Amino acid sequence: MRRRVALVVALLVVVAAAAVGYLAGTRIKSPAQVAAEAEPPEPSPIAVPVELTEIRNDIVTRGTVRFEDPETVVVESVGLEQG
Repeated sequence: MRRRVALVVALLVVVAAAAVGYLAGTRIKSPAQVAAEAEPPEPSPIAVPVELTEIRNDIVTRGTVRFEDPETVVVESVGLEQG
């Protein structure tokens, strides 16, 4: 009789632990999951004062200058579009 009571109690503990684990698993969310389910904020206009300036770079290099053999020097732009 004692053995049967111990078996029933052990079975009830296992079923209760499984139920608690299932409920906790369905309700607990990771921070990544909460962030994925969150709605993005409402977009708002961003106002920044505009300033017209000239961007320049001074480059200092070493070299030999000769006037008898002309060389073509090509400087590629940064890739900014005009407009």
